[in-house]
Amino acid sequence: MVENSIVSTELAKDEFRRRFRAGLIAAWLIPPATGELGMTFLGFWKLEEAGLSLIRFTGVYIAVFTLIAFFVFKYLVIEPVVALGDRQPTLVPEHTRRLKMFPWIFWGLLGLYSGFGPATVLLSNAVFQGTEYTLGQYAFSAFGVIPFLLIAAFPLFFYLTDLLGRFLAPRGIMVMVAPLWLKVMVLGLFTPVMIDTILLTYYFNRTGFLAIETIVLWFVLILIAGAGTWVALRSFHQGMRALKQPLGDVLEEGIPTYPVPSSLDEFGLLARGWSDLLKSRDHAERTVRERDKQVRYLIDNTDAVIYIKDKAGRFLMINRHFEQLFGISNDDAVGKTDHDIFPKEYADIFYKNDLKVIRDEKHLETQEIAPHEDGLHTYISQKFPLYDADQVLYGVCGISTDITERLQADEKLRQSEARLSGIIQVANDAIITVDHSQKIILFNPAAERVFGYSPDEVLGHPLDVLLPERFRHKHQENIKHFEDEEAPARQMNERSLPLLGCRKNGEEFPIEASISKLDLGGEIFFTVALRDITERVEVEETRRRQNEALIMLDEWVSKLIQQEGPVEEFYDLVNQGILALVNADLATLPLLDESGESFTYVAAAGAKAELLKGKTMPLQGGGLCGWVTEHGEPVHVPNLADDSRVIPEFGRTLNVNTGVLAPLRHEDKVIGGLSAFRNGEPFDEVDKQNLNLFSQQVSTALINLRLRLSLEQRVATRTRELAEANETLMELDQLKSMFIASMSHELRTPLNSIIGFTGIILQGLAGPLSEEQTKQLGMVQGSARHLLELINDVLDISKIEVGEVEIVPEAFNIRETIEKAAQKVSLLAEKKGLSLTVEVAPEAGCITSDRRRVEQILINLLNNAVKFTEHGEVGIKCCLSDDRLVISVKDTGIGINAEDVSKVFKEFRQLDTGLNRKQEGTGLGLSICKKLTALLGGDIRVESKPDEGSVFTFTLPMKTGE
Repeated sequence: MVENSIVSTELAKDEFRRRFRAGLIAAWLIPPATGELGMTFLGFWKLEEAGLSLIRFTGVYIAVFTLIAFFVFKYLVIEPVVALGDRQPTLVPEHTRRLKMFPWIFWGLLGLYSGFGPATVLLSNAVFQGTEYTLGQYAFSAFGVIPFLLIAAFPLFFYLTDLLGRFLAPRGIMVMVAPLWLKVMVLGLFTPVMIDTILLTYYFNRTGFLAIETIVLWFVLILIAGAGTWVALRSFHQGMRALKQPLGDVLEEGIPTYPVPSSLDEFGLLARGWSDLLKSRDHAERTVRERDKQVRYLIDNTDAVIYIKDKAGRFLMINRHFEQLFGISNDDAVGKTDHDIFPKEYADIFYKNDLKVIRDEKHLETQEIAPHEDGLHTYISQKFPLYDADQVLYGVCGISTDITERLQADEKLRQSEARLSGIIQVANDAIITVDHSQKIILFNPAAERVFGYSPDEVLGHPLDVLLPERFRHKHQENIKHFEDEEAPARQMNERSLPLLGCRKNGEEFPIEASISKLDLGGEIFFTVALRDITERVEVEETRRRQNEALIMLDEWVSKLIQQEGPVEEFYDLVNQGILALVNADLATLPLLDESGESFTYVAAAGAKAELLKGKTMPLQGGGLCGWVTEHGEPVHVPNLADDSRVIPEFGRTLNVNTGVLAPLRHEDKVIGGLSAFRNGEPFDEVDKQNLNLFSQQVSTALINLRLRLSLEQRVATRTRELAEANETLMELDQLKSMFIASMSHELRTPLNSIIGFTGIILQGLAGPLSEEQTKQLGMVQGSARHLLELINDVLDISKIEVGEVEIVPEAFNIRETIEKAAQKVSLLAEKKGLSLTVEVAPEAGCITSDRRRVEQILINLLNNAVKFTEHGEVGIKCCLSDDRLVISVKDTGIGINAEDVSKVFKEFRQLDTGLNRKQEGTGLGLSICKKLTALLGGDIRVESKPDEGSVFTFTLPMKTGE
């Protein structure tokens, strides 16, 4: 009913538009005719001869202008307005073109009318005066009426803006629309009647002719126009108020309290009819509106998508769920079609279904797909036609429920059932379902293969038929107990006794099973999934035996590896291992001879082993042991009597009937074999595998034994030779040390005498010397001292090597020792122009070490630094680092190449070894420094780059022995 009220309101608005436009047109056409008639009466009153001609001219003029204006307004204004009021979208472009033509046509008519108006005035004036106007006077007269022509255009301007504004404003074009009262007032006050009256007054007063009468006529016409304007304005105002207020009341759902207009024109009639209609429907529509509110509340709060469309597919209403799902409000959706909201491929289907409902006027239930942000959703749509109060079909109502989740759930359920059925059919496990009475209702193909029954043979029979008879009673008790439990499933193997099944042929076999129960409407079903584990039990038994054999194998291999006795004990240990590993009665160890054409039973153990032990046989014709040794392949003989390779009478003589053999290999060569025989059950594959594994370990152990024995023999020989060579070397070393000590003593005694006497002579105690003598004696003394230093170095290195250097720790101040050493080389540094610096950290105080050896190291390093530095400086730096004393001697000398750094601390090594070398020395100084540093508990290292100098750093503990 809400929709019916809206439709009725829209029809009332359309009726008002049509009547209002028609009233404006009439108001525009009547005043010109009134003005011309007034001119005619004035001319007829004042003219005698020309009165008839003026009346004829005015009559024709009014008739032509009125006729033309009527058809123009009808074509350009009335028809478009009526068409727009009737909502005919297909006519909008044509009407737009007409409305755009209206200003041009109107201005043309206005020009025509305005031209005839002045011409009439001029003609009247000429008749009155009996004179004729020239062209210039006529032009001046026409120019004088231009302001009045502009005033005459005001009604057109207001009317046109209103008309075009109602058409263009909804399309986004801003148009200023004048209010109704202003349009009507301007229309009444500035009509051509006034124009004509003003023109007549202007020209008549200009000539002084009929001034009083013209003025009186002008006022009379003004009063007539004003009265007409007031009547029209009152009629329009009452009509507008009478229509506007009830429409507002309807939309606000209030009770109208307005007075009904008393005018007798069509607006008054329309308002009174509308008022009566509202009063008669007020109570009914109030009830309907309350019910519509409830219905709307239900519609907006349901999970279904609900909508109403007209016959053209335009939405009249959508519910809140529609708004939320598709992101469009009800106000935005009204007037739009499915093609404005949904993609074309979906909108076409919606429109097609709507047309079917409209065409058949029947309810339609169908599935529709609509796009959402998260993908496509499927709806079940109920569509049915809608009728108004006159049972005229005006639209379609749709109720669409999203069934996507239900379809997905159905599909998942279908797929799950299909998968379950497929799984049951192709499952490797036997699946059996029984009802509450334990009658079989499902027996899958795997169950057929396991038990040997077809479904027809077991369906409807008790489950007991598949169990051994001794277990059936206990099984029924277990099922009863499980039925009373709350657990939905459990394993059936959780018991001490094994779970067995019974095949159709009566064979019992081990099984692994689980059972589940399902309650469907109070009826309980049990499903058993079981598996024939015969192979697994056999595999587990085999694996158990293999594990035991591996453990035993590991023990025997450990015994073989740890065996250090004679080789015969190794052979006996191998045979004992064979007997234990494969539970044999007889074990042998045949080894290939050096000739490669025969083998010997180096060992045998077990029953009648003495018949084989030590026996040599050719490979060809040597039985199974000969064949294995020759071909290098394992042999498994369940029955010795059936194998042609077995020596006749071998089994009967040794009382055995089955055997298993494995070759011994080393680097792809066969060196022998292992054999095991017994009288009883044949050996199986496990025994064969165990013997092969043992043969591999025996091969390795045997080769290691042979290598050990060979190596022991070679080591003994080599040890003896080395002992003899060592004794010889020790004797030679002693002789060398004795020679060095003796020679050093013999050389040092005369050298000391030479140095002493040379010093006395140089002091002048024996008499004055010449300059040349002093020079020569200085050279002798320097050479003697140099030779003494060399002898001392040789003696020191010799003592260090034989361990005769004694370290005498004592507490001393390291600063004093460093300064003393620097003082000894300062003279040589001054001679070469070198700067000698000493830097000792305050915390580097007293240490406990061999002071003399520390001083010896310092002097050696300082002498080398000064010796190999031609310019620059030599510096000593001492500090503490991690409770150790760090002393560095740095120079700016020639430096050392990277490849020579590792050689500087070796004995008798000098980097400058040519015959014309610049520096003297034996190459023992740095080697002595390194050895002494080690004896003092420290170390020494060097950092150097060619032409940049060297840094020798040695560290010492604060106390020797730390």
